[in-house]
Amino acid sequence: MESNDRLSPAPHRRYPRIGVNLVVECTVGGRTLRRRADTLGAGGLFLIGVPEEAPGTEVAVSFRPSKHLPPIGARGVVRYTMPGKGSAVEFTEIDPADRQLLLKLIVRKRAERRRFPRATLVTQVECQGCTTLAFSRDVSMGGMFLETTNPPAPDSKVALRFNIDDGGGTIIAQGKVLYCVAKLGMGIAFTEISPFDRGRIADYAAKAPAPS
Repeated sequence: MESNDRLSPAPHRRYPRIGVNLVVECTVGGRTLRRRADTLGAGGLFLIGVPEEAPGTEVAVSFRPSKHLPPIGARGVVRYTMPGKGSAVEFTEIDPADRQLLLKLIVRKRAERRRFPRATLVTQVECQGCTTLAFSRDVSMGGMFLETTNPPAPDSKVALRFNIDDGGGTIIAQGKVLYCVAKLGMGIAFTEISPFDRGRIADYAAKAPAPS
């Protein structure tokens, strides 16, 4: 989906994002209008439709990220526009609790759409690059979520060693931190792992219960 690439043209992003269809109340230059967003991240959103606000324009936004959540208000700035499509807004002022609420929502939504099936895996993980002990919450062929109180910054590289309950040896992998969730941990994408170990994880995920 095109919209998931709109929020930032850079190849590395600080926060994950999802495609949405949200009504957003925007205040720009004293004018209040209703727009729609088709991409949402914990760091901003993409407002579709014209006219596009010029880069550098300050915007106040209010929106309800889902039916069961209260409205969120934030201030932001237009980082870039796509002629005939809309404007990307980066949040510059947002309550940290609201940012974490968005991040948890997005992580849950992304989990529902994952390319690889995920399975519950509760085990200690040796993590070179982490400053505290890490425990896995789940695993898939593509990566895993690690619970740790002090995760490295997004895009950090980590070396991992862990075991799955299949009677085999220790799995060794290299990974990259995709995102961090305060007081929970971090999402890791495997960047280097042997085909054999990836196959072991696939077999494990096919048999083990999915995360609740």
